Amino acid sequence: MVKALVAAVVLKGAYPLLVTPYTEKAELDHEILVREAEYVDAQGVGGVIWPTANEINILDELGEYESGLTALADRWAKGGMKSRLTAVCCGTNSATALKRVELWDAIVSKRGISAAILARPPDDAKTDAAMEAHYRLLATKTSLPVIIQTFCKGSNPQPSVDLLVRLSRDFPNTYGYFKEESNRSDVNDRIAAMMAAKPVVKGVFSGWGATQFLYQGPRLGTTGIITQRPMYAGLLQKMLDLTAAGKTAADPELADTFGRYLVMVNLGEVFKSPGTDGGSMRGPHLVVFKRLGVLRNTLTRTVDKNGRKSVTSFDLPPKAIEEIDARIKSAGLQVW
Repeated sequence: MVKALVAAVVLKGAYPLLVTPYTEKAELDHEILVREAEYVDAQGVGGVIWPTANEINILDELGEYESGLTALADRWAKGGMKSRLTAVCCGTNSATALKRVELWDAIVSKRGISAAILARPPDDAKTDAAMEAHYRLLATKTSLPVIIQTFCKGSNPQPSVDLLVRLSRDFPNTYGYFKEESNRSDVNDRIAAMMAAKPVVKGVFSGWGATQFLYQGPRLGTTGIITQRPMYAGLLQKMLDLTAAGKTAADPELADTFGRYLVMVNLGEVFKSPGTDGGSMRGPHLVVFKRLGVLRNTLTRTVDKNGRKSVTSFDLPPKAIEEIDARIKSAGLQVW
C-alpha cells in the first residue's frame, strides 16, 4: 500500500479517459495507449484516466487491464509526465472492484508515481447502505485519492449527497472529489449541494461529455471535467483555465472555446457509428485522433460470448475526411 500522505492533494482540471486502441489481431495496443497518454498529458491536463467502466471486465478477463495499467505506470515512472495517472477501479460487485483497487495500489506503490482512482459504485449496489459499505472498505485498501463517480449501472439509485459528504468528512485523505454524472434531471442541483458542502467536499468534476460545463463550471463551480474525449483534451483544459481566471459564459473567449469543442463533439451526430446514437465516444472521434497523428487505426473490438475477438474499422469517404480536417484546423487542435 502507498505510504505517502495525500491530505494536500488537489485534483482539478481536465481528466480525459483514453480510448482503448487495438491491433489488427484484436489485442490491446500498449504502444499506442502510452502514446495517447503522452499526447493528452502534453495538453496540460490535470489527469489521464484509463480504462472506461464499460470495457473493464473484458480487459480484465484477457489480462489487459493489468498489462495496460502497468504500461502506463511505467511511462509515468520514466518521468516527464505532469498529470495524475488515474485508474478506473469498478466492478460488477464490491469484491471485484476492491481487487482492482488493490492491484492498482500495488502497481503505483512499486513505482512511486502520482496517481489516483476513479470508482463508481459496484453494479449490484442498490442502496445507500450498500454503497457506503463498499466505499468505507475501499478506503482501507489504498491511500490514493479516490474520485467517486456517481453514476451507477442501469436504474440503480445514485449515492445521495449526504452519503458523499459523510464519506468526505470521515475519510478526508481518500474522498472529497466527485464526478457528478447522475442520469437524472437533478444533476445540477446535486452539484450545487455538493459545492455548498465545501471545504469537506473539495471539488466536483463535470461529466456527460462536458456539454453542460458552460453552466456547471462558471455558475456552479465545478473545477474539473471527466469524459472520454482525449482528442479534445486541449480544449477541455482551456475551458477550465479560463473559468479559473474568472471568465463566465458571457466571455467571448470561453464561449468560443466551448463552441469549438461542441463542433468537434458534433461529429458523432454527423457521422454516427453503426448501432449507436450521436453520443458515441469512438467512431468519427477515432478518425480525428488518427488525423492528429496519435492513433494508427480506427479499430473497435468486440468479444462474443465464446470469447472470440474481432475488430471493425470505422472508415469514412473522402468528403467526410475533408470535413474532419477542416474542423480540426478550425478548432486549433494540436497535430503530432
